[in-house]
Amino acid sequence: ATRLLSTRVALGVALIFAAHPLHVEAVALAVAQNELVVAFLAAAVTARYVQRRRAGGLTGLDWALVVGGFAVASLFKEHGLILPGFLVIAEVVLMEDESWRRRLGKLWGGYAALAGVAIAVVVTRTAVLGGRLEASFVAEALAGQSMGGRVLTMLGVVPEWLRLFAWPTHLRAEYSPAEFVAATGFGARQAIGLAIVTAAVAFAVWARRRAPVLAFAILWTGLACGPVCNVG
Repeated sequence: ATRLLSTRVALGVALIFAAHPLHVEAVALAVAQNELVVAFLAAAVTARYVQRRRAGGLTGLDWALVVGGFAVASLFKEHGLILPGFLVIAEVVLMEDESWRRRLGKLWGGYAALAGVAIAVVVTRTAVLGGRLEASFVAEALAGQSMGGRVLTMLGVVPEWLRLFAWPTHLRAEYSPAEFVAATGFGARQAIGLAIVTAAVAFAVWARRRAPVLAFAILWTGLACGPVCNVG
């Protein structure tokens, strides 16, 4: 936060993050401790990237730390594969205006290395799982659903995500199979979920020039929720 905000505001952000009870859902189970490692590395790598880009550019050592952090995060949990997406968001939203040709000239080698690591991790994971690229099991609410059914089901979960962020009075270490059931049509929860997603995207676009840090936060949150949206 100190890379992007004043010290006072950054302190407030850090205190809210440290005290927010929503983390209970991610780390209450021992099996989810790897998500802490991925989150730490994502924050550390992105902070390093932003700092060095604003200071003039990334050195070979900087790229080694970024690529190495990405590799470690991805091996702890496949969620780490989205880490380059955070860097792209930072590049688009937070960096000073510069032609994309100049940016590509500076950054293509580093991003190529990130792509190489991502391919290696996916190939290794697929081999370990016996040739399976997808998850080893499917949640009961999503079993047998088409892409459209998954979208409808997950749109109904979006209001719950917002509630957990804003008013986390009811937390769980685990969700029972019947907690969220497959959606069979477009109902009130799906309408609310779609409205939330649309409003978030529109607000991020509006804030891109007026409040880039806020736009970055919205896009960061959306990307972070990507691996658990269960749409693919």
